Amino acid sequence: MVKSYYAKTALLWLCEQTPNDDWTTVSQSVIKLLDFLDDAVDTGKLPCYFWSEVNLLRFTSQGDREVMKKALHDIRQNLNSHLAREFCVYKPGLQEMLTQTTTKLTERQVRVCLARWSILVGIANGLPGYLAMTTLPEVGCALAVMVRSQQLTSFDVDRLSEKYTYRRNLQFGMFKTLTVAPADVTLQADMQRSIGPDFVWDAAPLLDLLIEDDLRFLLGDPNAVRAWLRRQHQLPETERPAGLPADLRSPRGLCDLLLNIPLLSRALRESVPDKWHEYRQDSESATRTFREERVEECEVYMKNALDYASMYEDLAFDFHIRLGMDRRAALRTACRYGVELRRLCDDPETVREFERRRRRFPDPWGVLPFLLRRPL
Repeated sequence: MVKSYYAKTALLWLCEQTPNDDWTTVSQSVIKLLDFLDDAVDTGKLPCYFWSEVNLLRFTSQGDREVMKKALHDIRQNLNSHLAREFCVYKPGLQEMLTQTTTKLTERQVRVCLARWSILVGIANGLPGYLAMTTLPEVGCALAVMVRSQQLTSFDVDRLSEKYTYRRNLQFGMFKTLTVAPADVTLQADMQRSIGPDFVWDAAPLLDLLIEDDLRFLLGDPNAVRAWLRRQHQLPETERPAGLPADLRSPRGLCDLLLNIPLLSRALRESVPDKWHEYRQDSESATRTFREERVEECEVYMKNALDYASMYEDLAFDFHIRLGMDRRAALRTACRYGVELRRLCDDPETVREFERRRRRFPDPWGVLPFLLRRPL
């Protein structure tokens, strides 16, 4: 296999050596990266970007490099299949998109479906994250406890709060869209430098791929949202929400509403309250997981783990799809996993260690019992 650090190093060298105008579509950029890595493996030389005298491939054997060559060749030959597999596993909504017609889809049609799905997931994950941060005080309270206790690093806090960062979810979904959308669409999404080292791009061409069914998925009742927009435009300009689009008939209007999560939240709350409450329930579910992290009873964790292990066929499917095991080895591994997990759960030392770690949750002001509504 090819280590991810090799790919990151190759990308840094490519960014330095390749003129801006030579970067076109994401797919072509991936091919450039594969070509660079292929040449590096052939020569056995891949200088570290930060210390160019160090050759990252110096201690790799000929056999190792042959394995890497084979992996790079497989990625190149099956790039679309790899993307489709990454998107389609456990995503019934996307599979429904791909199977709406009995005729074989063209590559462009598949890419359009993948792009639409990525947009929907990014927005649908971003809104609950926004609601969790703005309407559920438990999240802010718990994060404040962790930050002020200074018992967790900033990296730990960022990782734990990541699930509530709606901008991250939204941007991740849009970036995935850029990687899979048809080339003629991504070429219209002009990328421009913003303040600092970051880049922004015009997402309107991407949102132009959405159809009315997609809007129903996101908004519940698109016509109610359209009526809400018309009512807002009848208000004096000073009373209108900031960034209000004229309508949803244009890609620009879709972009201005769907990617402006605070405005989208207000529009749904005032025009389609049932849909807004559905997103709110999603945010509460995520917050419940956050509240119970590291402090739930040991028996509950063990029961959940054993319940999952008991579904060994599902576990074997995970090993087969995600780890690339053959079916027989995946089934044996899943069964062995269940046996070892049962042995671990039956060991009294496991319970003692769990309780010891659970009580180390940082809470210098004693806020946590009130937050969890039960004593530790």
